[in-house]
Amino acid sequence: MFVLNFLNLGITGSIIGIVGIIFGFIFYRKSTIGPRPNYQMASLRLLGKNSEEFNDGEVEILYLGEKVERVTKTQVAFWNSGTSLINGKDIVVSDPLRFNFEKESKVLSTSLISSTREVNQIELKVPSDCQSAVECNFEFLDPGDGFIFEVLHTDTGKYPQLNGTIKGIPKGILNKGTTNYPLIEKNSNGKAGWSKSNIKMGVLGGILIIILVIISIKEKNAQYILQQLGTVSLGVLAGAIMGIRKSRKRFPRILQKSFKG
Repeated sequence: MFVLNFLNLGITGSIIGIVGIIFGFIFYRKSTIGPRPNYQMASLRLLGKNSEEFNDGEVEILYLGEKVERVTKTQVAFWNSGTSLINGKDIVVSDPLRFNFEKESKVLSTSLISSTREVNQIELKVPSDCQSAVECNFEFLDPGDGFIFEVLHTDTGKYPQLNGTIKGIPKGILNKGTTNYPLIEKNSNGKAGWSKSNIKMGVLGGILIIILVIISIKEKNAQYILQQLGTVSLGVLAGAIMGIRKSRKRFPRILQKSFKG
C-alpha cells in the first residue's frame, strides 16, 4: 500500500523521492566510515638486476664500507581517508606498523619527505631486531592527514609488505596499490600525468584515425568512417581512462605542498 501511495505522487515526485533516498543512504554511509588508513607505493630500481638507471657492472656501490649488489628506492604514502581520527596510541605494541622487505635484504636508509602537519609527529625507524623493515609511528592522523617516506633498500623485490594492527580498525589498512615513480615531485600538483603507455596508446589511436580517414575518402563512404571512428575513439578513451585510473595518485594533494624535496 505504501508503494502504491508513493507512486501516486507522480513520476516527478517518485524520482525526487528515490534520488533523496539514495543520497540519504550515501551520506549516512559516509558518516559511519570512521577512521580509514590507506597506503600507496612507487618504486625505482637504481642499481642491480633490472636497473632502470644503470647497467650491471657500470657502477659499484659501497654503503658504509659494505658492498651492495642492488639498490632500490621505494616511496610509501600513508594517510587517513576516513571521517574520524586515528590515534597513534591505538597501534598495538605487540604488532606495530612495519613495512617488511625480504629477510635477506637490508634497509640502507629511510627518510620522511612529506607530511601534512608537523604536529602529527611522524617517526620512522629501522627496528634493531629486523634490519629489513621500516617501523612507522605517529601521534595522530586527523581525516586528510598523512605522510610520505622514502626507503633505500637491497631487496630483490621493489615493494614491502605491511604488517600491523590498529585498534578499532578491524578491516585493517587498505592497500591502494602502486603508481608511477615518484609519488610526488617539484612543480607537480599530485595528479597522475600521462604515462608512457598512455602516450603510446594516444599516438596509436591517432594513427588509426588518420588511416580510417584516408580509407573513407578513397572509398567515399561517410557512414563507414563514422562507425569506425566511433569504435576506435571509444577504445582509445577507455584504455586511457583505465591507464590513468591505475596510475592515479590517491593520497591527499596537501602532501605535495609539504614536499621537502
